Amino acid sequence: PVIKSDGSVDFKSLNLMETVKPGTVIMKKNPAMPGVAGISIYGRTIDQIPGNDIALTAGENTEISNDGTKLLAKVGGYLLREGNVIHVKQIFYIPANVDYSTGNITYDGDVYIAGNVLSGFNIKTNGNITINGEIEGSEIVSENGSIRCNNGVLGKGKAKIIAGNEIEAEFIQEASIFCSGDLVVTKSILNVSASARGNVTIGKEGNGKIIGGEITCSGSITVSEIDFIDFYENNIHKHLIAYQVTKTNWLNELNKSLNEFSDYKKSPHKLFNPHISLAYGELGDTTFSLLKKHITTNP
Repeated sequence: PVIKSDGSVDFKSLNLMETVKPGTVIMKKNPAMPGVAGISIYGRTIDQIPGNDIALTAGENTEISNDGTKLLAKVGGYLLREGNVIHVKQIFYIPANVDYSTGNITYDGDVYIAGNVLSGFNIKTNGNITINGEIEGSEIVSENGSIRCNNGVLGKGKAKIIAGNEIEAEFIQEASIFCSGDLVVTKSILNVSASARGNVTIGKEGNGKIIGGEITCSGSITVSEIDFIDFYENNIHKHLIAYQVTKTNWLNELNKSLNEFSDYKKSPHKLFNPHISLAYGELGDTTFSLLKKHITTNP
């Protein structure tokens, strides 16, 4: 653990791994020496024993220098020792949860977490992050890569997930999301503030649902069901499914859709405009009423 300047201990900063860059000297061998003769307590000469010259062994992603005295890293990564062999691993693998046994994770490459990321623990990397379990109230940052959570996010209002590329998750609850690529959620999102520079897709096979929260995107939003959701585009606020740069055009489009489809629960359809196509299937009575009210109160 890291001891702070005030004497307290940060048990989340364990610094368990040693990272290297390509060309880093991992190990340097001193040549064997012939040795020097000694003298016993009785004044007799003791012949020296020459040192044994042991050759360096190259592990994964390492190489030996031409003179045989240095072990060098061929790629960037972290060091892993297995017996007398040292490897450079590029994917940082955590076989269980990210918790007090691992501390926070800061790494340059890809990270794979076999378990969960518990509340209060953070991951920051330049590569891709794959989490096989769940994300709790944690901050997960991939500056240049994608983030994939095979289960889901139970953010508890504290989770922040930021990716330089795409974000994928089974579900997301009570979290802040930002990605420079697409946001893809298999099931639903609940009380989520999300911003994507690509497209937003909620649900597969027509079972996606958005409940509460806010969404910003530069592409399209595809979802089956919406309830109490605000959409933004270029900081222009529109309510519910309202999504048009020109208010008059949006109202005409929405009125047209309401007139064309009388049975919303059986006729999935899309609203199209120059910036977004919002797909939705079942519209609950509450949402439908709010849509009609919005048309009435925003002529």
